[in-house]
Amino acid sequence: MNCGALTESLLTTELFGHARGAFTGAVKDSVGRFQMADGGTLLLDEIAEVPLHLQKNLLRIIEEKEFERVGDSRSIHVDVRIISSTNRNLQQEVQLGNFREDLYYRISIVPIVLPSLRERVSDIPLLANYFLRKFQEGDKPIKVDHEAIEHLKSHSWPGNVRELSNLIQEVMLFRKGGDTITIHDLPPHFFSGKTNLGQEKQGRIQLAGLVADLERKWITQKLKACGWNREKASSLLGITRKMLTDRMKKYRIQLPEKRTLHS
Repeated sequence: MNCGALTESLLTTELFGHARGAFTGAVKDSVGRFQMADGGTLLLDEIAEVPLHLQKNLLRIIEEKEFERVGDSRSIHVDVRIISSTNRNLQQEVQLGNFREDLYYRISIVPIVLPSLRERVSDIPLLANYFLRKFQEGDKPIKVDHEAIEHLKSHSWPGNVRELSNLIQEVMLFRKGGDTITIHDLPPHFFSGKTNLGQEKQGRIQLAGLVADLERKWITQKLKACGWNREKASSLLGITRKMLTDRMKKYRIQLPEKRTLHS
């Protein structure tokens, strides 16, 4: 469960469940994640995002192995193994008063520190190939050439593995074709701030042309996803319908004769 993806009220009901009538809209009993995981394992991702007062409830479950659902006074006993993860330094969070010290010591029995992606660049080819298989369409395998891999290794990766996943997905969406991803397929923003782009053999980079090509492909992809509905596509792109129409004229993007409509 991603603890950082929910509001405080939703996080409480997701973790512990609620009884019928506990709040407006609670028309039936709800089973929380701890009850679902009884006899098994619950992974609490981004545990540092749990509010302080809810951390007290987590501590009670770990120590006493019981809790109450929202709006219910009956205690529920569970036997759950808890694995937690975070991208923050919990010791620093404890010192700052953002995380309970007693809870920290209860969940850090077996701590595993995963180095950032820039500290383990040898993993990049393996991860890139994994994401290629994940995002590819069709049975024909796609690979990344050596030069492109070297540029992936030279990146600082502030977004770690998720940034690499997003990059591979973008490359798969906008690549020029073929079964090999080259340095030409990497998006322009990937080279932002780099002085040595490995483009000596290619001559000067026409940045305006690359940006225009990326914009045209992005607009076309959103139009297709919306069944060529310009109103919906402009909303997804964050521009007005007139701006979208102007860009379609600029890039000569034409509507197909038969369109797929999405309600």
